[in-house]
Amino acid sequence: MKKMLATVIIVATWMLACILANAAELPPIPPLPEKFKEIKILQPAPSVPKEVADFSGEWEGAWKYVGSMRDSSGSISFGQETRRAKIIIYEVSNDKMKILYGWGDSPYTGGKGGWLLFESDITDDNGKKRFSFIGAGRMGFYLGDGILKGSSGGNFDTEMKRVK
Repeated sequence: MKKMLATVIIVATWMLACILANAAELPPIPPLPEKFKEIKILQPAPSVPKEVADFSGEWEGAWKYVGSMRDSSGSISFGQETRRAKIIIYEVSNDKMKILYGWGDSPYTGGKGGWLLFESDITDDNGKKRFSFIGAGRMGFYLGDGILKGSSGGNFDTEMKRVK
């Protein structure tokens, strides 16, 4: 019994170390380009519904692999973080939002990081407000329990936390 418990502890420690090491390996999001530094987050108008106004702000997270794909060095593991990302939702109205999206290089796919501006319609999906834009595929997002949750092309998901 003691050997089994020791083995479980060793394996769990090794897995946690691998997860933490993997997160540390992801390159950072590139610095915000000069042309975007003037952008400020605007307070949503009082007439904007709370479930829409709650999108406003800065969100950070990492895309995680949830599909099936291989890179030149082998397989990417299910649930593995593949690149850092940041979304700045700087203007929100009742039915539209303006978004600044930044992403880091991916050490697994060779994809380079950068920053882009997007405008998105806000849609209603069974009472849940959503927005989407086309980056590396169509990326769709919604808020759930204070987390900005997203999906891209069926192979990648993210959960972003509010940082501002």
